[in-house]
Amino acid sequence: MARKSVQAVDSELQAHERECEVRYKAILNQLEKTDKRIFRMEGLILFSTVTVFSSAASLFVLFLN
Repeated sequence: MARKSVQAVDSELQAHERECEVRYKAILNQLEKTDKRIFRMEGLILFSTVTVFSSAASLFVLFLN
């Protein structure tokens, strides 16, 4: 097996680092999208919970009167 030159190893390492940087940016982009979706879902859950409890409280007051 022939040994690679320092320049060949360096160029392969630089190519690898460029590919990793592209992948890393794609992963971060996907995580940001997921974070935004989770934030919206939390808002919907909170709004739904408040709506259910306020409706239940209103019905409870109506049945007491």
